[in-house]
Amino acid sequence: MRKKEGYSRAGAFGTINHYDAKGKKIGESRPGLFGGMIMWGTAPRI
Repeated sequence: MRKKEGYSRAGAFGTINHYDAKGKKIGESRPGLFGGMIMWGTAPRI
């Protein structure tokens, strides 16, 4: 199995931005109404 490379950083207003190994933004997570997270953007590649 391959190791997933990339990282996540905290963004504005409680969001979390997700980046691939090359630094390209691949998605964003936002807090949901009841504390869950909602993923926006492209799905992470396997």
